Amino acid sequence: MNSNLNESDQVLDRVIRLTDDVKSADLNGNYFSSQFYIVGLSHLAKVADFEKHYRDGTEFNILLYCTNGTGWCTIGENSHVILPNQYVVIPATELHVSYGTQEGCRWSAYITHFNGDNIATFNNSFGIDSCSTPADVGINTKGIEIWEEMYRLLSRNVSKSSYVHANFCLCHFLASFIFSEEKVVAKEIDVLINDTITYMQK
Repeated sequence: MNSNLNESDQVLDRVIRLTDDVKSADLNGNYFSSQFYIVGLSHLAKVADFEKHYRDGTEFNILLYCTNGTGWCTIGENSHVILPNQYVVIPATELHVSYGTQEGCRWSAYITHFNGDNIATFNNSFGIDSCSTPADVGINTKGIEIWEEMYRLLSRNVSKSSYVHANFCLCHFLASFIFSEEKVVAKEIDVLINDTITYMQK
């Protein structure tokens, strides 16, 4: 299950990398789970001097959620700082992708790799591309709880039922970020401001 670890993974507090044979066996014949499925989970706990590179791009999406300290990510030529209570989704891309701990800092983050037959449609629907930037999400307690459940389900011998269960959790996990209360409130404020401006221009 964790056979794809490399040297940069050794500083991770917890890590799961699902091998292709596990994914193929457990997704075979299950239409729902093949739409969105977990590729890997990892957790950084106040780690310094960490960075991960995908020089030839990545076939899966990567969600980074910073809970403490400061991190960074790059997608092609676009670089961003990731502050506490911010997240970013890096899309599957052929561009060079990397992320890590900001120099002089210690970084705590939940990292989720996921893919699916409809990953391109998912990215297009929510504006996830090489220009994606970190977004405020607040303290996403629900998201952390779901991540912990996914990790629990996959941290032992992975069965088909546990993998399918974890992939159901993945959809709820993603929704806790994409439809977070903070983002909904911010959108409502933007709408209110725009409506006010429109009214004053009449």
